[in-house]
Amino acid sequence: MHKLPSETPDSDVLDFVKWESLGYLYKRRLASIMYQVYRNSLPGQLTALFETRNSDNNYNFRRTNTFLHVRYTSNLG
Repeated sequence: MHKLPSETPDSDVLDFVKWESLGYLYKRRLASIMYQVYRNSLPGQLTALFETRNSDNNYNFRRTNTFLHVRYTSNLG
């Protein structure tokens, strides 16, 4: 499509076409989903997978609201 040699590294091709890597796109989408979970703007099935842990102290820390992943005890994978 862009007539680049087949030996061109993936990172150079992504820079040439001004695309982001798949790892970056995955992390950005995951951050977007977690923000929507935090704001309760997703369906209940998804927000039920996470709990928020609120701090019990009066100080304003960065990590006052952190997510807890609900773990189920089961022998099934």
